[in-house]
Amino acid sequence: MKMSFVVPCLNEEKNIRDTINEILKVTKFRVFSDYEIIIVDDGSTDKTYLEIKNLMKNEKISSLRHKKNIGFGGAYKSGLKLSTGDYVIMVPGDNAHSSNEILKIIKLFGKADIIIPYTNSIGERNILRFLLSKTFTLIINSLFFLNVKYYNGLVLHKGNLIRDINIDTNGFAYQVFALVTLIKKGASVFNVQIEVKERKSGKSSALKFKNIIEVLLSIVKLRLKFLKINLK
Repeated sequence: MKMSFVVPCLNEEKNIRDTINEILKVTKFRVFSDYEIIIVDDGSTDKTYLEIKNLMKNEKISSLRHKKNIGFGGAYKSGLKLSTGDYVIMVPGDNAHSSNEILKIIKLFGKADIIIPYTNSIGERNILRFLLSKTFTLIINSLFFLNVKYYNGLVLHKGNLIRDINIDTNGFAYQVFALVTLIKKGASVFNVQIEVKERKSGKSSALKFKNIIEVLLSIVKLRLKFLKINLK
């Protein structure tokens, strides 16, 4: 079984190396027979790509660089197109997940089509982001009549399923589109609780006003899409 790690990043010069090192620790447990790490630099303006080029001395690591920033979802989609694994897991380049937590998710491959990690504790995370995430999850579940624990993070997908759908957004709502679409198509889901740490350097752009608005508009668009399908 081959595992694809897709690592989207934007201005993570101080985090990307540690992120990849955590992934490499996971590979030593030999849960899978083969793997690839695909780093997607989404138009960084710092020295992120210089760090990536140094990391590519490892033949298992490849990269793609966007000339300009197109969005977190767009970076993930670019990585998906290059992936060849039986399973695909997205690991953000902000070093917010330890190898132990990544391993906890990967060990569950085969238990369901999609493995969804979630956290019930604030831990090291920003309390506002934690509360917004919980509210966001409640809204999505209510709109689409689902019972998913979390709509972001290190979701593990069967490769053929996630590569076969059109994720109609390049923003932070990409995982909502993917999960809702696949679950509505009949994909099975297993939720697993993990711990998340706060990034050591830099700031997340997830809570920027424009990104929150983009996510809300994307959700409305997705809801209207499913309403049209149900009316046919």
